[in-house]
Amino acid sequence: MKNSKVLKGIIILLGLNLTVLGSWRVIDPITFFEFSGLILSNDIGLLNEARAAGGAVAGFGLLIFIGCH
Repeated sequence: MKNSKVLKGIIILLGLNLTVLGSWRVIDPITFFEFSGLILSNDIGLLNEARAAGGAVAGFGLLIFIGCH
């Protein structure tokens, strides 16, 4: 099971997905939330909270992606 190419491919795709979405949330949180139908104000504290969660998602995505190699 360790050498399963299908499993490795799924893990790579999931890691890339988390990295891309987390990075998008860090770079432009207002547009990220508008894509879901939510409206964020330009409050700096609120934007920093959204960016912090996005950074965690992107970081875990990188760990998952790197861990499959």
